[in-house]
Amino acid sequence: MADTLLLAESDTIARVRMASELSARGYRVSSASTLEEALPLIVAENPLRAVVDYQLPDGTGLDLLSRIVARTRGARVVILSRCASLRGAVSAIRIGAADFLAKPATVSEIDAILRDLAVECRLAAAPAPSLRDVDQWHAEEILRSMNSNVPATARVLGVEARTLRRILAWRASGAGAES
Repeated sequence: MADTLLLAESDTIARVRMASELSARGYRVSSASTLEEALPLIVAENPLRAVVDYQLPDGTGLDLLSRIVARTRGARVVILSRCASLRGAVSAIRIGAADFLAKPATVSEIDAILRDLAVECRLAAAPAPSLRDVDQWHAEEILRSMNSNVPATARVLGVEARTLRRILAWRASGAGAES
């Protein structure tokens, strides 16, 4: 039987991608985008594992973390934060998080922490993508959802259309290829 995993992530694209990759690794994933959506899942699913966004739209991941830890003894929870801080990490670890990672974190790294693999195994995981790769991937996903409408995608991302074209052309030009 697959381990139950709660994924609470406010970014829809990141949540869908992580849910898919974690499911492929054998987890039974329940997803939520807010604290309000996640709380009933804790009661219904009693997850042994969780990946929680530090900043949810209606609260912090620490609120969710404390509920998971109180309900499920031995639960392994990874907190992800776009604006990681030492203070946030210390708070998360004190409450009971297994780890606190800055976004973007790879699913390989998250999986290694959830499975409590040795640090050496974690370091042997696939290299983390660069911030530029993540930005490009995110822009491509938004562009796909906007039916290849570059101006609309640029508005959603809050960038100029020419900047978006540069982001999208970066890998295609070979600049992102490793030599």
